[in-house]
Amino acid sequence: MNTRYDVVVIGAGPAGLMAGWVCARAGLSVLMVEKDKQVGWPVNCAEAVPGRSFEKIIRPRPAWIKTQVERGRLVAPGGRYFDLKYHKAGYVLDRLRMEQDLAEEFKASGGELACACRAENINIKGERFNTLSLVTNGNNVEHVTADIFIAADGVEGTIARTAGINNRYSLDETESLLQYQLAGVNIEKDMLEFYVGNNIAPGAYAWVFPCGEDIANVGLGMQCDSNRRLKVSAYLEKFIKNRFGKALIVRKSGGTCPRYQGRRILARGNLLVVGDAARVLDSLSGAGIVNALLSGQIAAGAAIAFVKKEIKTIRELHDLYPRQFLDIKHHELTMYLKIKKFMVKLSDYELDDLVQALDEYFVEKNLDSFNPVIIILGVIKKRPRLIKMARHLFYKR
Repeated sequence: MNTRYDVVVIGAGPAGLMAGWVCARAGLSVLMVEKDKQVGWPVNCAEAVPGRSFEKIIRPRPAWIKTQVERGRLVAPGGRYFDLKYHKAGYVLDRLRMEQDLAEEFKASGGELACACRAENINIKGERFNTLSLVTNGNNVEHVTADIFIAADGVEGTIARTAGINNRYSLDETESLLQYQLAGVNIEKDMLEFYVGNNIAPGAYAWVFPCGEDIANVGLGMQCDSNRRLKVSAYLEKFIKNRFGKALIVRKSGGTCPRYQGRRILARGNLLVVGDAARVLDSLSGAGIVNALLSGQIAAGAAIAFVKKEIKTIRELHDLYPRQFLDIKHHELTMYLKIKKFMVKLSDYELDDLVQALDEYFVEKNLDSFNPVIIILGVIKKRPRLIKMARHLFYKR
């Protein structure tokens, strides 16, 4: 490990790998540090991505795709459901393979990867951070300097906070997630299943994502609060029993999913925060891979311009990242956050009504694109009593 780089990336998840790979291909000297011993492991993710959005950022390799999804099913508390067909709706990825391939491509482009290496502290001089402290095997502490630092260390990451960015979140701003990968289950390989209801997953939803002929990622999210009656595992195991009966558990994973926190935590000085560390997740579904890749890609473009002195000031740097990312994603992420805050307040009766209205709306539509605002307005037209949804989403205080 050298002591001086153009760019140091903290974290080798989707956001960090994309950022490091783009920077390395541009000829910059890049160090990427990863606290775990292996890139891509452990996998704490449902691994589903929207197909068209994913392909706009990176070409999917066949080896990355466990299954291609063409349909989605939303099941209401009372059992009513509607199916939605959408060409190239999405992929369920082999995220481990994808991340390991990206890591190899990063190294082949000249990047340096250090696993089992923990970023502990970042020091500032003037308006710019200049030194990162790293703890390597044997608890040795090393120091590296760089022109740009990119924090991609995930939800649990600490670098942004040590840099003075307040990215803390309260219990009511996050969900607990638990997922079991099951084998020997009866599923439809091209369909994502979503289940809502306060007896299934209070404040969130359960999911069934196919990973092969008889393998699926099955999980649920729940609002983090003190009022729930059971543990997340109890809700999940009850759901699995009702949906599948008996099944073989291959793997368990879990974590937390904080909601989008807006513009304020994506950068400070020459530290750019990307991916889950920047809380750029879809607050409605918890999806984060595509936003992580996009934020890493745009942050890398900003880093390249800064290192190559195409721009010179921190203000110009922030005009590239996070501004370009926010221009693309802020409205969408804010809208999903508002929808989420509305959805958690619905009773099972209201969820049944909403699913029925969605079913009636989509019977008359051929879906070529997905615009949540247009869909909401169409649903309200079917169910005027849901007008409170529009008032909640579009009224600005």
